[in-house]
Amino acid sequence: MTAEIEKEKRIPRFSSIDVYRGYLIALMVIHHYGEWVYHPLNGNFLLISLDLIFIQLGLWPVFNALCIKQNIFLKIQYIFSYLGTYPFIIIVGMALVLSTEIRKQRGYTEHEITNHTMKRVLWILLFHIILGQIVLGPGTLWWSGVLSIVAFNIFAGYFFQRLPNKINAPIAVFIFIVSPIIKDFLNIPNVGYYVDPDPGILGGLRFIAYNMLPHFLPVLSFTIMGIILGKLIVEFYRKGKLQNLTYILLISGSVFWVMGALMDPFAPYFGYMYILVPLEIYEMFYALGLWCISFGILFWIIEVKRKKWRAFKFFELCGVSTLSLYFFHHFLGLNYWMYYNHPLMNFMSTFSYFEIWVALWSFLWIYLTLWSKVKYKYSLEWFIRKYS
Repeated sequence: MTAEIEKEKRIPRFSSIDVYRGYLIALMVIHHYGEWVYHPLNGNFLLISLDLIFIQLGLWPVFNALCIKQNIFLKIQYIFSYLGTYPFIIIVGMALVLSTEIRKQRGYTEHEITNHTMKRVLWILLFHIILGQIVLGPGTLWWSGVLSIVAFNIFAGYFFQRLPNKINAPIAVFIFIVSPIIKDFLNIPNVGYYVDPDPGILGGLRFIAYNMLPHFLPVLSFTIMGIILGKLIVEFYRKGKLQNLTYILLISGSVFWVMGALMDPFAPYFGYMYILVPLEIYEMFYALGLWCISFGILFWIIEVKRKKWRAFKFFELCGVSTLSLYFFHHFLGLNYWMYYNHPLMNFMSTFSYFEIWVALWSFLWIYLTLWSKVKYKYSLEWFIRKYS
């Protein structure tokens, strides 16, 4: 009887995390490919004319991309594009905790779990360096990208997960608050992902510092947030109270959304607090609020109500092959899509882009379904599982 009770408490793989992670990567692929080749207003006389009429009427120019921050409809679309950044790092922290718990209940020692995690970090960094050769050209010493940020946050998060939530929570808030202060104090500029590093070893090291510090420090607070949520999932699952996580996420999401509105300089009746913080933070709070609410609802549907909707299957397939999709969508996109004088550059209609969107997702669904039959053999995830 005791053995059966212990078996019931064993932590399973939570499908909601795979589904949401897959949604993020699928959305990112579409967002990137659209950003790289699609500029709908160029030469579109009808949309530009409508904007001119709206301006004459004293209304917001709905179709003008330059007014994206003033237009509530485009702002919502902009917020959804942010869902691929901070929430993805939160999921990294959640998955780290759950992966560690699962390995513990399989009988792995602390040393074996640490060894596996560090090998995983090194694999991701290796893929990151290889991708750098593709994105910036052979011989690139370093570049700052999603994979490097994920790797370093897994490394740091592994040690933070040993701390209780009551310690991690204030640490996450502290890191979030002091990060811009440290960046300003050290006079570290914002450096984009796709920037050629300075020549030489010293130049490369300076490039690493300039890129990693402003990204790694604030992002670490979201990794710790994911660790806190991962521990709550484990605790609530063993107590049979998974619905409590949904309540926490819905309340937190509402709070984040209100904080974003209070800091939003374009929100009517609000925006009086934005002077105290960088303008980008209000978008961050919007994204966090949107993620908490949407993931809370998804978690309720899949984990609490035990619903297995067929609509989730595509995103679940993407969610278990996220690393491969991220790597190869860059390889294909930056080598075969994003180059000067591309035949489709600025000439696709809105509906044509929608058709490409549907076709790409349909292709991914078929391809990933077939690949799953052989357990994603030779994918990047397969290499990490096999050799770590």
